Amino acid sequence: MGWWNEDAGERFWLELTDREDIGVDLRAPVSNSAGRADWRYALFREASAGDVVFHYDGKADAITSLSTIAGPAFEQPIVWAARGSYARERGAQPVEVPGYAIPLRDHQQLPEPVTLERLRAAKSDLVAMTEMIQARHPRSALYFPFELSDRPVRPLQGYAFKLPADFVAFFKMGAGESDPALLTISSDRKVVAPLYRRWREALLDGAVRSDGLWTQPGERFVFRNQENRTATRLGNLTALGVDPSGQDWAVQINEAKIAGDLDTTSAIAFDGKGRAFLLRQGRLSSNAISPRPILYKEFERLTGLKPAHVVNGNTAIARDWYIVTPLDVGPEEIRLHTALFIDSCASARSLVGRDGSEREIALAAEINAEDEAGGFYTMRSRPALPERQLRRLQGEVWLAMARQLRAAGLQVSKPRHAAGYEVDAEISGGAHQVLVEIKSGASANDVHTGVGQLLLYPALLPRLAGHRRILLLPKLPKPALLKALGECDISVCAYRISVKAKGVNVQFSTEFLELCGA
Repeated sequence: MGWWNEDAGERFWLELTDREDIGVDLRAPVSNSAGRADWRYALFREASAGDVVFHYDGKADAITSLSTIAGPAFEQPIVWAARGSYARERGAQPVEVPGYAIPLRDHQQLPEPVTLERLRAAKSDLVAMTEMIQARHPRSALYFPFELSDRPVRPLQGYAFKLPADFVAFFKMGAGESDPALLTISSDRKVVAPLYRRWREALLDGAVRSDGLWTQPGERFVFRNQENRTATRLGNLTALGVDPSGQDWAVQINEAKIAGDLDTTSAIAFDGKGRAFLLRQGRLSSNAISPRPILYKEFERLTGLKPAHVVNGNTAIARDWYIVTPLDVGPEEIRLHTALFIDSCASARSLVGRDGSEREIALAAEINAEDEAGGFYTMRSRPALPERQLRRLQGEVWLAMARQLRAAGLQVSKPRHAAGYEVDAEISGGAHQVLVEIKSGASANDVHTGVGQLLLYPALLPRLAGHRRILLLPKLPKPALLKALGECDISVCAYRISVKAKGVNVQFSTEFLELCGA
C-alpha cells in the first residue's frame, strides 16, 4: 500500500484528534459512515511496533506530543463520532461501531509544539517536500495530513495520516533518545569545508608518502590525490583503496565544489544533536576491479552495510547514503571508521569483479548482517605499536613482490571480501594461478595461521580451489615442518628484508619467483 515500505526511516505517523486521552492508544472504525473502507481511518493498520505516532491536538491547533506503537492492531468495538465539517452539518453523534485499536507507549510532549501558525509559515517548504516525495513515488498517494492549496495550510479531514521523515526532521521533532538519528546534509560551505579538512588531516596523521601515495599500514589502506598524483598536498578529490601499489582504487571521496550538491557522491551531514558525519552514496563506478557499476541496492547487498536516513538526500532520484565516519572523534578513530568503509567497498568490487558466486554473496551477507545497525560501524580494537610496525613491514614485502612480478608480466591482485576475509595475493598470468599468504614472522603460530588461511580460502571461495598455494616467510621453518607442509600441498618460500635509513629492501628466493611464473 505505502510508498514508505522500502525505506526503514519512514516510520512516522500522525493522529489528528481532539480526544481527551491522547497517547493511550489509537482507535478508529473499520469503515466510514457509508459502510465503506476508508484509508483515513484504516491507515494506522500499516504501522509497525516501534513506529512513532505524533498527535495533532485539534483543541490546541498544534502537533503537541508523540508516542511509540507498542503492538499490532486488534479489533474491538469503539465509541466513535466523525468530527469533520460534513459530520457536524448532519449532527453526527457518538455511537458504538466495529473498530480497531493499537496500543501505544512512552507518550511524551514535544519540547516545542508544531503549531498551525508554524505550518502556515513553512508552506513553501512543505510544498517542495511533498512534490519531491511525489516525484520519487509518482503512482502512490502520500496520505499527507495537511492541505497545501491556494488557501492557508490546514489539517485535512480524517484521523490517520502518514508523516514523512523529512517533515519530522524539518521541524526538529525529537523522536526519543533511543531512535536512530535523522541526518541532514549541510549546504553551508563555511561549515562543510573545515570538516572535510578535519577528515583529510586525520588521514595524513602519521601517514607515509612514497611514489605519489600516502599509506596507513596500521589501517591497511592507501590514498592519493585523484587529480594530481604528484601533489604533496591532499586536495579535495581523494582516491582510497586497499591495494598497496595504488593501482586499484576501492572508492573516491570528493568534496563538492558547491556544498550540499547531491550530484557529488560525498557530503557532510548533521544529526539532531549537532554531530557531524562524513557520508558517501552507495554507488561505485566501474573500474579495473569491478567492470560494471555497483548501485544502491546491490551495494547494500554486497557490503552488508545499512544506509543512514538522510532527510534531504534525494533529488527526483532516490539516493542511499552511508556513514563513512563520525567527525567529532579523534584522528585514529576517523581512520579506523574510514578503513572499514574502504574495506566494504573493496569487498563489493571484488565480488562483482570475480563474478562472486551466490554462495560467496550469501556468506558475505550472513556474516555482515550482525555488524551494522543504522549505518554506524563497530570499532576495531586499537592495534599495538609493534603490530603496526609488523603490518608496515608486511606491506613493504607486498609492494616489492607486486613490483617484481608485474615487471615480469604477471597480474597481482589482493582480493578482499565482505565476509571479512582477505587473500594476501592472487597471482595470475603464468603457467599456474597462485595464492600467496605473507607472514612477517616464522614462528609456529605464524606457520599455523598461514596454513589455516591457505586451506580456508578455497573452501570459502570455490573458484580458488585449483590455485597453487605458497606460504611466504622471512625464513624457512625446520625440515620436518617443511615436509609436513608439502604433504598439505603447500609450498613454503622465503624472503629477506632489510630496513635501512634510505628505505626497505626485500629480496625473494628464486624458487618463489619461478613458482609464481616469473
